[in-house]
Amino acid sequence: MFESIQKLLDSEGVEVCKAMGYPNLRSFQEALSEFKKYKSIQSWLKSGFRDSWHSPQSFYYQALVHCGFFWGELDRELEECKNLLDEVRYFGDFLFVETLRPYYRGALFSQELALKERSRKKISLADIKERFRHKSPSEALLEYKKIIQEHYRKCNGRLGNLGKILGYRVEILGKVCRFDCEGDFDEFLNLPIEYEQERALFDVLKEQVLEMNYVEFSQKMGYKKPYLARRDMEIFVNCKDYGEWVGRGRVGLCGMAVRDFYLKLSKVVLGERGMAENEANRFVGMRQCWNFASVIKVITERETSDFLQGGRCEDLAYFERLREIGFDRRILCDKTKEEVLQKCKKMIRSHYRRNNGRLSLWGEILGYRVRLFWGSYCEFSPQGELIDGVI
Repeated sequence: MFESIQKLLDSEGVEVCKAMGYPNLRSFQEALSEFKKYKSIQSWLKSGFRDSWHSPQSFYYQALVHCGFFWGELDRELEECKNLLDEVRYFGDFLFVETLRPYYRGALFSQELALKERSRKKISLADIKERFRHKSPSEALLEYKKIIQEHYRKCNGRLGNLGKILGYRVEILGKVCRFDCEGDFDEFLNLPIEYEQERALFDVLKEQVLEMNYVEFSQKMGYKKPYLARRDMEIFVNCKDYGEWVGRGRVGLCGMAVRDFYLKLSKVVLGERGMAENEANRFVGMRQCWNFASVIKVITERETSDFLQGGRCEDLAYFERLREIGFDRRILCDKTKEEVLQKCKKMIRSHYRRNNGRLSLWGEILGYRVRLFWGSYCEFSPQGELIDGVI
C-alpha cells in the first residue's frame, strides 16, 4: 500500500496539493520528494520529517484520506509499527448516534428543545482521544466498541425523545464507519456522518408496534382484554402507509376509529401527536375502502378487440360485464392481507366452477385480476392462487 500511495500522490499535481493541505505546489512537491525516498511505512515514520503542515504520520494519514485504502491491508501495514503511531486527530472527535427518530420535532415542542435533543446524538471523544494513541486500525475499532457498549448500557438502548438507538457512526481516516448497538463494526457508509434521511411517521410507529407483545400493546392502548389487541396489531403492521390504514376501514376492537387509533398510538409511542395529526388531516376526505375494487376482472381466451369490428358498443358493454365478478367491497375491510387473499380465492374458485371454466362468447377462463391495496393490481390463477402482484 505504501508504494501505491506514493505513485498516486506523484500523479495528481495541483488537486492533491490542496487535498493534502499545502498552500502551494512547491511546498507539496518538497514534502512529496522527501516521502518518495522511503521504501516502507516504518522507515517513513522514523524519518524525522516535519514541515509547517505535517509530521510523517499525519502526512501519510492525509494521503490515505485523499487516495482511499483497504482496511485490512492498512491494518496489516500499521500493525508492524504501531508503537510509532501517535497521531490521533484522524480518529473522530465524536460518535454519532443513530436513533429511531432522525431528529426531534413536533407541534408541542420548541425549536430550542429540538436542538437540545439533537445535540444528544453526538458523543464527544475529545477527552479520551489518548486511548487511540499507538493503536492499529483494528485496535481502534475495539476501543470504539468499549465506548459504544458503555453508552448503550447507560442509556438502556434509548436516547430520550429520539427513541430507540439503532447504531453508531464515527469517522476514521476520512471514512464513515458504522457500528451496531453491540459496538461491532458493520460497514462503511458513503455519506456524511450526520446525514439522516427523514423516515415516514407510519414506518416509525410500525417498528415500535412490532417490538411490543400484544399484552403490552393492549395495556398502553386501553384494551379491556389483551387478546383483542392482537388483531389490530396484525392489521396495522400489514399496512404500508397511513392511506392504506384508512382505506381498510378498520375500527379498532377498543372502540376507536382509524384516525383516533393512529393519534393515540403516536401519543403512546412517541409522546406527542402533532405529527400524526398533520398526516391524518391529509386524509380527512378519504372514503374508507376506496382503494379496493368492487369487481374482479376475468381474463379470458378472447379479448374485447376481437369483437370491435361490426359490433355495437352497447352490445359489447353488456358482454364485457360477463367478464366481471361484482362484490360489496366492504367485505374486504377489517381484514388482514392473508384474509383478503382467502376471500378473493373463494370468490374466484366459486365463479370458475359455476361456469365450468368457460364464459359464453369469451371462451376459456385463463385467470382473474383485481385491484387491491393502494391501486396495486394482482393476478390470480383459475384456482384462486396469487400468481402476480404485490400486496
